[in-house]
Amino acid sequence: MNPYFIQYPYDKIRAAYPSFVVRLYCLIRGHILRQKLLAEVGQYVPATGRCIELGCGFGLFSLCFAITRPQNEFVACDLNKGRIDLANNVAARLGVTNCSFTCADAADFVNDLPDFQCAYMFDLIHHMPRTAVPGFLKTIWDKLEPGGILIVKDVDTRPFHQMAFTWILDILMTKGELPDYWSMESVVELLTSLGGTPKIHVLDDYLPFPHRLYVMYKPL
Repeated sequence: MNPYFIQYPYDKIRAAYPSFVVRLYCLIRGHILRQKLLAEVGQYVPATGRCIELGCGFGLFSLCFAITRPQNEFVACDLNKGRIDLANNVAARLGVTNCSFTCADAADFVNDLPDFQCAYMFDLIHHMPRTAVPGFLKTIWDKLEPGGILIVKDVDTRPFHQMAFTWILDILMTKGELPDYWSMESVVELLTSLGGTPKIHVLDDYLPFPHRLYVMYKPL
């Protein structure tokens, strides 16, 4: 089956979280992205091999991919220990054995791993110091196996009204942390400097979010 048409078990995973607040968060986030983002990313996730997620939050996306791709190994990290504990708890409750979650800084996490076939991150780089992003992505790129794929989903700076709407929500969700969005051109330039040619998806939404998905294969 074409991975784009897989029906991901988002609601099953959401229902397994013991916290009402987390279930509500997942319900809201699911209405914003859900199947659209999972489908857009899922068409690129390889059928076998080690895949990593950086900044996984509660682990929703990696759990969706792990359940639908039992031959893959999924490993993910986040700095928030409470979220990691919840993700591991839900993986155990659902009997998901090919997905694990670690509380760690993303750059350290990558350095400690064997090489991998796929790396993906959702809305991570705009929460990082801008000066740290190039080195972070290079570390990932260097450990990605030839033919492997890097997937970055983030927020564009245009159109302005969509960026402003997302900026306000980001501040509310992070209790005052100021996001530092990258323009689409800046992300493309940064990824190209790694040695590949990124493909861009504009992810339309019924809410005004300037979602951009960047996909790049490492040359063989």
